[in-house]
Formats: sequence, structure tokens, C-alpha cells
Amino acid sequence: MAEPPAKRPRSDQADDEAHNPSATTYERGDHWFEDGNVVLVTQSTAFRVHRGVLTKHSDVFKDMFTVPQPANVEMMEGCPVVHLTDTKEDLGRLLTLLFGLPYSSIGFQRRPRFILVSTMLRLGTKYQIEVLRTDALRRLQNVFPSKLEKFRNSYTVEYDEELDGHSSESDTFFTQAINMQTEDAITVVNLARMFDLPGLLPGAFYCCSQLCRKTIMGGYLDEDKTLHKLSQEDALRIWLAETEMRVADAKTEMFIIKAEPSPECLTRQACTAVLSQHRELRSLWIQASPDILPDVSLQDSTSGNLGESGRDVSSQCPHASRGILKPT
Repeated sequence: MAEPPAKRPRSDQADDEAHNPSATTYERGDHWFEDGNVVLVTQSTAFRVHRGVLTKHSDVFKDMFTVPQPANVEMMEGCPVVHLTDTKEDLGRLLTLLFGLPYSSIGFQRRPRFILVSTMLRLGTKYQIEVLRTDALRRLQNVFPSKLEKFRNSYTVEYDEELDGHSSESDTFFTQAINMQTEDAITVVNLARMFDLPGLLPGAFYCCSQLCRKTIMGGYLDEDKTLHKLSQEDALRIWLAETEMRVADAKTEMFIIKAEPSPECLTRQACTAVLSQHRELRSLWIQASPDILPDVSLQDSTSGNLGESGRDVSSQCPHASRGILKPT
């Protein structure tokens, strides 16, 4: 019995192989729609998506697709191939925002991961997707406000004061805007430099100063295994600022160690007990972490705010230490 003739290849597959023999070597990304009409390729990973959705949100993609294509344009499964320079992880996150769910659901979720917000700012700017860029800026400005009194993190507020149980004690930033760690402040500094956002720098620099010196100088790896480092100028700026903060903290320590309650103090016994408690805590901190900057207060050391227990110090007592705190 004669064998049936071999099936004829699909015409679009034959055309693909004729125009681009290596088209089938691309790895399919998470976003692959069988009815998609364009293939985006980066780092040998292909995403088959809908051109109309891209052009609806992005003027850059709109202009890109209006340019006439050459006759020998690369094809994959009947769709034109567009090569991009983004990482496959970045492009995947961007497509998740545009195709995975309505943006109103994912874009305004509570505490998205920092790497997603970074993608929103960088690719939202690159491809002129204003809704992504605007939301990313809003979130970053919430965490790193330009005014000191609005800055909130684990060094300035008590646990659960802001998040009402939606966070954990290990969180650095007590905010609903972004789920991030202190190391991410390095990327925030670089983003502020890249996109001319100076208002983010004071808070980001302060958070960077809380990192160990190895991280300040050598950077850190994000979840994509991408290394983020500060420029030499910014690393030096943080190093010098850290030194100044250590001096300020030393002055606070002098108040804790040497100051006596003010003669006008109405709670002399309580203040004496609080100062004694702080002496013990400082001693334990220095013994346990000699290479880490202690919890440097963002408040004036003469304000009476010496941390959680320091709220019990009367307002008169810190002012009695002014002579001690003056530089010699």
C-alpha cells in the first residue's frame, strides 16, 4: 500500500524559512498570542502580540509601524519581526502591563515590586507610554518626597503606623506605593540622574547611606541578576555625607552619655531613666554592629526626639545639652 504524500508546509512557514532560515531558533516568551500580528524579539526571545494594542498606548510603536517595510523583512509564522534592545525580562513586564490585565487593575495594585515600577518608568519613557511613566513617578515621589517632613521609612516611623498590618517588621519602606528594599535606592539614584528627577535624590541618598560600604561601592544585583552601581561621584558623595552623619550622631551620643536633665525638667526621674536606657542600647548596638551606621535620626539632635524611647524625654532636657553639642 502506497504511503500518503507528505503534507505540504504552510505557505507562511515556507515564506519564513525562505526569508529567514533562523526564525525558528527564537525562544517563545510568555506572551504569545496565536492571533497576534507582530513579533517582538529581544535577546533571542520572541513575543507575538497585537500591533493595535501597542499603537494605542505608545506613540513610538505607532510611528514604528507606519514606516513602510522592505520586501525582505524578517518574518516569523507569517508575522513581521521587530528587533528591540530591551532585556527580555523588561519587555516581558511591559507586555504584562499592556496585555496581561487591564492597566487599571495591575497598575494601581498595592505595593508592586520595585523592579516593575522601574520598568514602568524606563520603558514608559522610552516608548512614550504616558500612563506607565506617570504612575511610576507618582509612586517614586511617594517614597522619596522632596520635602524632608514627608519622608517615611523604618528609620523614621514605628512599625505598623502607616501600613496597618499590610507589611512586615523587616520592611525598610513603610508605604503602600512600592515594595522595595534599601538596596533599590541605588537604582533610584541612577533613575533620578537618567531622567532628571532631582527631587528623588535627597531621600535616595539618605537610604544609600544606610547600606554597608561594600554595597555603596560595589553595587547590588536585582532579581534579574542585573548589577546596579552608583557612579564614582555619587558613591563619594554618599561616603562624605555618611561621615557628616556619624559626626552628628556622635553629638547625639554625647547628649545621651553626658547630659543631665534640665533644671526646668518636670519629669526629671523619667528623663534620667530614658537616658540610661539609651546608653545601654547604644553600647549594645556598637558591640553587635561596629561597621554599620547607627540609626541616624533625621531630626535635629536637640529636638528631644531620640528614637522610640526618646519620645518620653521632656522638651526642656535636650536644650540643656546645647553647650555639649557645640563644636570645640
